[in-house]
Amino acid sequence: MDMTLIGFRRFQCIRGNLTVIYKGRETATEGELLVIDHEKKYCKSIFEDTTENRLERDLENILKDENVQKEFSPESF
Repeated sequence: MDMTLIGFRRFQCIRGNLTVIYKGRETATEGELLVIDHEKKYCKSIFEDTTENRLERDLENILKDENVQKEFSPESF
């Protein structure tokens, strides 16, 4: 989806040159939502750096760490 109207500020239109791409089924990154800013020349995944995703990734890394698994076993709780 291409768009030039990207928002409003004090009853004035904010214009830009953006493209939004949704990657659908049967792709390696299914469900990814990309925003491309043609003026600033960057592409960013909307969900990439959300706090929740970072927390989930950090938690997953901690749970996979063998040292943590040895220190905290289910029997000790």
